[in-house]
Amino acid sequence: MQLRYRLAFLGTLVCATTPLPAATFTVTTNADSGPGSFREAISLVNATSGTHTINFSLAPTTVITITSDLPFIQRDSVIINGAAVPGLVISGGGSAPLLRIGSNNRSLAVRNLIFQDGLGPEAGGCLAAMAPVAANAGIVLNDVEFRRCATTAHSGRSHGAAMFVYDRNVTLGNVRFEDSRTLPAGAQAANDTRGGALHVEAFSVRQLTIDNSRFTGNRATAADGRIARGGAIHISGPYNTLIDRSRFVDNHASGTIDSRGGAIHTEAAGRLVIENSLFHANVADGQGTVYAQSVSGELHVRNSTFVGNIGGAAVVGQHPMIAIRNNSFADNNPMIPGGAQQLSLTGTAATGATPITISNNLMIPLLGNTDLQCATLGAITLVAGHNIVAGHMQGCGPENTTPLNALRIEALRADGGTVESLTLRAGGAALDAGNPVPPSVPDLAACMTVDARGVSRPKDGDADGSARCDAGAWESDGEAPLFRDDYEPVLWRPAS
Repeated sequence: MQLRYRLAFLGTLVCATTPLPAATFTVTTNADSGPGSFREAISLVNATSGTHTINFSLAPTTVITITSDLPFIQRDSVIINGAAVPGLVISGGGSAPLLRIGSNNRSLAVRNLIFQDGLGPEAGGCLAAMAPVAANAGIVLNDVEFRRCATTAHSGRSHGAAMFVYDRNVTLGNVRFEDSRTLPAGAQAANDTRGGALHVEAFSVRQLTIDNSRFTGNRATAADGRIARGGAIHISGPYNTLIDRSRFVDNHASGTIDSRGGAIHTEAAGRLVIENSLFHANVADGQGTVYAQSVSGELHVRNSTFVGNIGGAAVVGQHPMIAIRNNSFADNNPMIPGGAQQLSLTGTAATGATPITISNNLMIPLLGNTDLQCATLGAITLVAGHNIVAGHMQGCGPENTTPLNALRIEALRADGGTVESLTLRAGGAALDAGNPVPPSVPDLAACMTVDARGVSRPKDGDADGSARCDAGAWESDGEAPLFRDDYEPVLWRPAS
């Protein structure tokens, strides 16, 4: 990828260093440069050997506006900690890139900061990290926000509008990506856009962990409707990925020639696990809310909720091993007549059949739409059962078709978990409809041991004196949802 070499050249231009003990550098002004500035702190870190910390001593909600490229962070281990200044913002003013991480950096930790309005050439408007010299280098972000970050086209490409990382482990905890764009207003559009918020790429096995994070209103938009992949996230290369307790709402991959993954697109050889997460109102002009393809890795989607997404099946999986367990699907629109609404799964095992497990899911069709709820392709070995489906499937196992009104769907709402859940009313057909085998049994066809909120399974949801897990991502404890409709906000309700 040309971007890697361009960043590598820039990132290795470092001034001479003088060995000094580890130190803490404190930013005391919101000026763009000069004594006490953030720019000076980075330069001092680069000129000093050891592990260093950049702190801030400023008034709450201070905005530091950067007007030109900051130095690459090159020191081996660096911490940037904004905890002492609540609401601290580092802004590019819509014209400058923000953090840039050079090849000599092995470890970067960023805490309690807001990055906004950064504008980068081709990749990482608010954070761009080039390939490291050290093995197993990593970036860890906690309690960080990215707002309105953007990238402009370079050589026809625009990747990771907020954050671009090359060949590093990445850990995100309570990180928010909001309104980032690969096509900012007035900019030249790219022919190939990937990752409206985040793009990670690797040539060695790496780990990507995303926990308790939110991706809202991000856009991967291609020129003339060309290639757009991953409205929020694009993953390329052998990343083993875990996405847990995270929320994807109103992200969009827009490219009519090849548009995949309104929320997530992966082209990875590693293991992808999505659990306890929400996908709502995401749009792909082509296929899939989550579009995951690999020739050697596993795909696991469990305890997650997909409601009101547009474009292709909610999950398009092309892997040599797939397990879809205890998820809730509702009101997803494939756009293409005849396309599957919820699941489109293809076996890609190099030899033999691909094992696919589809168990304990709840599937609710778009009102008035008769398209398939689930379809499988390729050479597969299927284990499927205890799915409650208000529609039809093709190659996905027993249908257990249930009339829509018998499901007694309540709403997509907050109900004690990190993300919203699709809740059910008492007497619904999905209650106590999961696999009766205890969840503790090591069997992919069994229910998960907890639901998306962390509530233990199984409960006696239908009050018949026997505990059995529910189909879907939410486990009822048998309590009637009294008074909730009028007083609590909801993201979605079933059409009557």
